[in-house]
Amino acid sequence: LLNMITKAAQDGTALLENLLDWARLQTGHIVYQPEEFKVNDLIEEARVFAQSSASRKNIKLVYTKTEELVTCSGDVNMLQTVLRNFLTNSIKFTPREGQVEIGARAADKKVEIFVKDSGIGMTPEQIGSLFDISHKNKTAGTMGEKGTGLGLHLCREFVELHNSKINISSEPYKGSRFTFVLPRV
Repeated sequence: LLNMITKAAQDGTALLENLLDWARLQTGHIVYQPEEFKVNDLIEEARVFAQSSASRKNIKLVYTKTEELVTCSGDVNMLQTVLRNFLTNSIKFTPREGQVEIGARAADKKVEIFVKDSGIGMTPEQIGSLFDISHKNKTAGTMGEKGTGLGLHLCREFVELHNSKINISSEPYKGSRFTFVLPRV
C-alpha cells in the first residue's frame, strides 16, 4: 500500500511539474538559458533519476557514454526534462526484464542523444499522433501505467528551442528510439 501511495504521489508531482512547465513556456515565463555542459554528465544525471523506476520492473538500464568528452551548449534544465520524459516513457512501455538504453554518439560537430527501448513499440500511425494535442494517447504502460499526454508536447517545444527536433523510430513489438541532435562546442 505504501508503494502504491508513493507511486501515486510521484505521478501527481510529475504531472504538476509538466503542467507548470508547459504553462510557464506558453506565457513566456520559461526562458531559454544556454550554458556549456558535458554531455556524459547530463546523461548520467538522467540515468540516476530513472534507475529506481527501471528497477521496479527489473528493466536493465544501459548507459552508453560518448567515446570522448563532449561539450555542448543548451539549457540543462530543459534537456533534463526531455531526457527524464523519454526515459519514463521507455520504462512505462517496456515489459519486465526488458532493456532501456540512454546514450550519446558524437560525430563531426554534432552529438546525437538517444533513448532506445525493447518495449511494445508503435505503428507509424501511433507515431504520427504522438504530438497531436487534440489526440489523447490512451495506451497504458505494460503494467497499467497511465500518462497525461503533455510530456512529449513539452519535450518537443524544449527541443525546438535548441534548434533541433525529436526523431522517432519504432516497430511494434520491437521497441522505440527517440533522438535529438545538439551542436558541439
